[in-house]
Amino acid sequence: MLSFTDIRIEVLVDGPLVPRIITLAETAGVASYTLLTTLGGMGVHGRWRRDEVTGTTAKQLFVTIVTETDAERVLAAFSPLMISHDLQVIVSPAARISA
Repeated sequence: MLSFTDIRIEVLVDGPLVPRIITLAETAGVASYTLLTTLGGMGVHGRWRRDEVTGTTAKQLFVTIVTETDAERVLAAFSPLMISHDLQVIVSPAARISA
């Protein structure tokens, strides 16, 4: 049986900002997360690709699944960066399978 009791948070973040995101997440109580490398994309500032010389536009996807209470703390911790660094944040329910 599926139970949608957890929250999945995904943050598309510039590579150099990843350590700051991790620190904020851990301070907010995140015990586990995954970082996924991206190849490229397109946004309001145009196309970006991972193979650029400086790597400053290389992006990673930070993914964590937390309780609803923890999600509020994590999003509050990320909120200043959401505005100042134009972070793309996706929040969705996460299914937990129980017997």
